[in-house]
Amino acid sequence: MIISVSAKLAFLAIPRAASSSIETELSDRCDIRFSRPPMAKHMNYMAFRNKLLPQLAFFGVDGLETVAVFREPIDWLHSWYCYRKKLTARGASGHGADILPAGLGFNRFVEAYLQDTPPDFARVGQQSRFVAGADGACAIDHLFKFTNLTGLQDFFARRLGSECLFLPSNISGQTEMELAPELRRALVQKFAPDYEIYEGIAR
Repeated sequence: MIISVSAKLAFLAIPRAASSSIETELSDRCDIRFSRPPMAKHMNYMAFRNKLLPQLAFFGVDGLETVAVFREPIDWLHSWYCYRKKLTARGASGHGADILPAGLGFNRFVEAYLQDTPPDFARVGQQSRFVAGADGACAIDHLFKFTNLTGLQDFFARRLGSECLFLPSNISGQTEMELAPELRRALVQKFAPDYEIYEGIAR
């Protein structure tokens, strides 16, 4: 999460949705930055509203508008899988849930994710919950599709008064997204709130 007090903007960083690229480009032009731990960097809307806003108000910071990037839901989940597969291949240590079981393919990852209680390696939440307000509806003021980062660049350029360029960062790598039809149907059903938000984002 990064905040510009002068522009009255708070960027809420949905994981696996260009958050590292955006943070890298904007951090020097913003006043407040949360990079660690991950829970702070990826603070969701309700935590922002209930925990952080009251503290900022104490110091006279108010009137902030929220901004976030929302990714096509199945593509977002596949990015999580690729990211954790990359860390596993590197022999990463200390990441805990980021390590996949040996030989786990994307279909098995999806099966684990769809369980009522997913195992740690597949417990990644949902974008719709990240952006939800108290009533469950999306509460973000300015929501951009992951495929429209140029629009987001233009938005920040207008509000910050300087050009922005979001270069690739923390890329998860590419693997073939071969998904069984029944699993795709199950994901579309689970992601119904996410697709409603995603398809409702203005171009």
